[in-house]
Amino acid sequence: MMEANRDNPYLQIEAVRKVMQRKMTAYYAYHAELINTGKVNADIHFIGADHVQPLPEWLSSWQEGTTGTVVEHQGRGKHDEMLYGELAEMNGRLITDIVHSDSLKQHI
Repeated sequence: MMEANRDNPYLQIEAVRKVMQRKMTAYYAYHAELINTGKVNADIHFIGADHVQPLPEWLSSWQEGTTGTVVEHQGRGKHDEMLYGELAEMNGRLITDIVHSDSLKQHI
């Protein structure tokens, strides 16, 4: 994440960068302790951000968590930008399309 946001001017401030690194480390420690068992009985629609680097393996194994299918969609913007401004509108349209398409499938 730090690499993906290297152009962010706030990360040029050492105190901000250290807080971000501490929070990321805490999140990864928390995630490593989670126990994910069972599967959901539904399709999963994964909306990916624009990435310079590939997703880590633990983020790209959604199929293990469902009895349904996993459909990957390409969202617009970096992860921390996806829900703001024009990008939010574009990603919102994508979500609307997914929901409409999924509900049409259920009626067929």
